[in-house]
Amino acid sequence: MPAAEYIIKRSSKERIIIINEAHHQPLHRVFTESLLEGLYQNGFR
Repeated sequence: MPAAEYIIKRSSKERIIIINEAHHQPLHRVFTESLLEGLYQNGFR
């Protein structure tokens, strides 16, 4: 299962999601941004 799909699916059962990033890796922020819509739909603000 792709990581983004797993995180979104798992977020429907969790109250806290912690996402770490390496600040020198712009792709980490791109990945986190790709999660935002799904997390929002699951109640995360």
